[in-house]
Amino acid sequence: MAAVQVLPVGPKPTVVLHEIEGHLTITGWDRPELQMWGPQADEIVCQEESSRVEVRAHRNCTMQTPLQTTLHVHQVDGHATINLLLGTIEVESVGGNFAANSIGPFSAGSVDGNLAVHAVAGDFSAASVDGNARVHQVAGNLRLGSVDGNLTISQVVGNVQAQTDGNAELSLNLAHGQHVQVEAEGNIVCRIQPDAGVTVRLAAEGVMRVRNLGEPRQTREGHLEFVLGDGSAELNLRAEGDIVLMGAELHGADFGTAFAGEFGGDISEEMARRAAELGRQIAQQVESQVAVVTREMEDKLLRFADNEEMANKIQDRISATMRRAEEKLAEAMRKMEMRTQEGERRRKGYGWQTPPAPPTPPAPPKRSQVSEEERMMVLRMVEQGKLSVDEAEKLLAALNG
Repeated sequence: MAAVQVLPVGPKPTVVLHEIEGHLTITGWDRPELQMWGPQADEIVCQEESSRVEVRAHRNCTMQTPLQTTLHVHQVDGHATINLLLGTIEVESVGGNFAANSIGPFSAGSVDGNLAVHAVAGDFSAASVDGNARVHQVAGNLRLGSVDGNLTISQVVGNVQAQTDGNAELSLNLAHGQHVQVEAEGNIVCRIQPDAGVTVRLAAEGVMRVRNLGEPRQTREGHLEFVLGDGSAELNLRAEGDIVLMGAELHGADFGTAFAGEFGGDISEEMARRAAELGRQIAQQVESQVAVVTREMEDKLLRFADNEEMANKIQDRISATMRRAEEKLAEAMRKMEMRTQEGERRRKGYGWQTPPAPPTPPAPPKRSQVSEEERMMVLRMVEQGKLSVDEAEKLLAALNG
């Protein structure tokens, strides 16, 4: 089994993965370190002056890297998974399935398997997907060049452009000025909010049905066009099969702008509100992940023995790491809340309906006192020959975050 590689890279490194011959798993964490399992030492190049790391691996690669890492992946021969990474992400080629959750602006080239993406704090695009594609919560624009399988899209703040050789299922809460264009060789089922202001253009070789959007409409083959409300959004659907368009409540308040400053002038105030709420969700996921990592650190202490001074130092490092993470997340949430309130005041000026205020984020939990069980020590492990001095130093450095 390959040794663990730990590199100090700072809070915002650039990581370039040239070729991973196996599977790739990357998770963000709140430490200025990059930790890898899989690559050998001679497959890693670290340029400390620029915080840039280049990696190749002749096997599977598992990596934990700072949340704000900028990531560029040239080729993954197997499956790829990316979680909790909020810097810009570029992936050129994935030979298997690709899954991403709670990520920053993201672009992908080709995916040979299925694609599953959830919670993107920015724009997302993919040139081609050979399998099925499922995309949920995008706080920006969405572009899918071609999908060979079926396509599912829901909760996109910005414009949507997609094409699929299979069926398409869409759940959209359309905003002022938003443009959606989807083409499918199969059928399309699309749900929008009943009070949407949208210009609708449908084209199908089969039957087109419109339900719960004013008067019912139905026609066979050809084109169907009509306007709802002020018609400010645009919805263009084209299918070789049937099209069903229906009005349905979609809980648009679940959207929003994480790390919202990026989206400012590029989208309408309504889109900004949705993006702010999505950002809050991503921040909560990051907070949850940090809590999990912290619990794992504390569990490690239970396996160590009893030097009071050493154990106290370790616990202090854990507490400091958690406090820093909580402070960063609390500040991000305060900024997003201020932006949401500003957007609401502007919408009132335009006569837009103000959505219900989002719930106040819970206060960070208070740290419990150190238990006697936790007051174990690394030194005893060194004395017993279970850890070397170097390994003990690395453990302390990792806990220090």
